[in-house]
Amino acid sequence: MFKILRIHHAAVVVENIDTSLPFWRDALKLDLSHIEDMKEQEALVAFLPLENSEIELVQPTTKDSGIA
Repeated sequence: MFKILRIHHAAVVVENIDTSLPFWRDALKLDLSHIEDMKEQEALVAFLPLENSEIELVQPTTKDSGIA
C-alpha cells in the first residue's frame, strides 16, 4: 500500500474566474499569485498558492475545448 505524501496542485474548472475568485480569495483567504492565458490548453488559469501546494481555477476559453 502506498501513502500520499503531497499533492502538487488541484485544478477546479470554473465558468468565470472573475466571479469565482472572490470565494477563494475573500472567503478562504487565499492569495492570487497570477492569472495566465494557456492558449494551447484553451484556458485561462488563476494560481492560488498554498503552503506546499496550489489551487488552480481553470476557465475554458472556448466552448469545445477538453476543459469545457
